[in-house]
Amino acid sequence: MVREEGDKRVAVLIDAENISAKNIEEILNLASVEGRATVKRIYGDFSSESKSSQARAWNKEVSEHALTQVQQIQNSTGKNSSDSALIIDAMDLLYSDTIDVMCIVTNDSDFTRLAMRIAESGLEVVGMGTTERDTSKSFVNACTKFNFLGEEKKTPVKRQPIAVSQSQSVKESKEKKGQSAPKKPEVSVVSQLKDLEDSAAKAAQSGSKAQPVPKKVIDTIITAIDAAELDSDDWANIGPIGSVLYRRFPDFDPSFWNRPKQLSLFLKGLDEYFEVVPGEAIGKPAGSYIRIRT
Repeated sequence: MVREEGDKRVAVLIDAENISAKNIEEILNLASVEGRATVKRIYGDFSSESKSSQARAWNKEVSEHALTQVQQIQNSTGKNSSDSALIIDAMDLLYSDTIDVMCIVTNDSDFTRLAMRIAESGLEVVGMGTTERDTSKSFVNACTKFNFLGEEKKTPVKRQPIAVSQSQSVKESKEKKGQSAPKKPEVSVVSQLKDLEDSAAKAAQSGSKAQPVPKKVIDTIITAIDAAELDSDDWANIGPIGSVLYRRFPDFDPSFWNRPKQLSLFLKGLDEYFEVVPGEAIGKPAGSYIRIRT
């Protein structure tokens, strides 16, 4: 069966003794960019007797993020049973034909051969690790794609609203001279911009006061925009952004925060972080587009 790009099944396999639990939100955000995470497993010794405080810290994340813990007790000195369990599971998933993308989250060079083997089978291998200093170069190069966790993201800040279009200025100039201005596309551009603003304003006034949107949702939107195929102007179509949000948060509903349910209006309401405009206003195909305020 041919699958659509957004319908890819993703397995997320995390070396919990090698990667900090504080990275879980970013890991799942990046996995959601690839597709829907149908498998989410963490490997390590999570018992109270574990020598790895980093592994034990993952216990707090299991319930909230629906992670499957693969408990591995260190049976002998110098051998890492967690690594072996992750490798065995990865190969089982590879041959089960139930996964389209394999995300391996570790800094360990021991997983280099695993990544190479999965890639040889035609499956996409997305690696994730912390800094370039901590992550094995061989593992990075063995992956189809690699993401460094904890990298500084773009910080959205307020900026001046974008100009509607050069053609709108021409229209206003002609009107001052008493000349008739062409009705298309200038009127439709202004109309679409005004409709977006009016609809957002009405939605805000119709219900209770809008509540702050959680930081993890904002971070997911930023990750999705960063991962989108952008032109030099940094505008991304909102369609794929919505797909990432719904994959990352199965219960995603803007009305939780008294926000309009329509995606374009919801994103438009986050104007302290993002700009949203109709495509015609920026010389792009029909639809709404978003970019990060910088």
